[in-house]
Amino acid sequence: MKKHVFLLALLMLLALIKGFCQSQSSLEDKKVSIHDAPTNSWPPLNAEWYYELQPLGGSYPSIVSFQYTKIVGDTILQTKNCMILQKINPINICESMGRKYEYIYESNDTVFWYNQDLNSFTILYNFASEAGDTWEISVRDCTFIVNVDSVNTMVLNNKNHKVLYVSDLDNYFTGKIIEGVGHTKSFFPKDIYWYCHGVFCDSDIIDGIRCFLQGDTLVFHSDSTPCDTTYQLFTDLTDNQITKKINVYPNPVKDILTIVFTNNTFSGKNALCYRLYNFKGQIVKEGLLSDNNSIHVGDLLSGLYNIQLYSKILHKFYFTQKIIKL
Repeated sequence: MKKHVFLLALLMLLALIKGFCQSQSSLEDKKVSIHDAPTNSWPPLNAEWYYELQPLGGSYPSIVSFQYTKIVGDTILQTKNCMILQKINPINICESMGRKYEYIYESNDTVFWYNQDLNSFTILYNFASEAGDTWEISVRDCTFIVNVDSVNTMVLNNKNHKVLYVSDLDNYFTGKIIEGVGHTKSFFPKDIYWYCHGVFCDSDIIDGIRCFLQGDTLVFHSDSTPCDTTYQLFTDLTDNQITKKINVYPNPVKDILTIVFTNNTFSGKNALCYRLYNFKGQIVKEGLLSDNNSIHVGDLLSGLYNIQLYSKILHKFYFTQKIIKL
């Protein structure tokens, strides 16, 4: 009897040991699956982005500011080694999308973005794309197709970088994507976060990259504007003086909108830029004005627009007016 009890105890001990080993093996398999996740080559841990924030047309006071995005660490999501991006906004904006942190990882020249609403990854950038290629981006529970219209290269810090010129039907992500830098308009798709659920954006908007840095190295700088500057667009003229110097007609307009300056205040080096905003706050047309400039608006949808006149050189905002497009 004692012998049988001893054999039974031995068998139980062996079973426990086997179970323990299998458990350890399972844990090791999980560790391997985690470590097999692709390691990031982009963005690096010391990456920083500055995007310009422009006031919505017609808002006052008109403050031009910036959104600062930086890598603050890494984490594992669904076995993927992700970089953690923190977005810092000096002022409230629509395109913050309600998220202080975003998560991305790169694999085979493709950057994936974690959709926190769907608990899944979506393609953000596909640097390997060529002209004619497409990819789908999901934001919340909405999707849109990015089309690669053409491909080129540019030199940054003595290195060639691939440039994708992309577009989409509603201009959520239309613009330029620079390999190793990101989108030059907005790092993440703007507007769709709100509009796919019928929410109107009436706050400041992201309007192009200012700077991209890796550590202390300035890799990309769009113009002479300091990366982290904030300033107010203002005018030295009274409302009455502006009305006398600038005339915008006809309003309502069907095809051609004309801007006339009654003197040479805004000519030559003082020439103004214009922007036309739709009711969503999206820029639908922009350019430089001359002494007597006509803007073709016949291709725009009927509705309400804002026209904004400003000096980019002097950082001054001069004029805004609502326009009705027939």
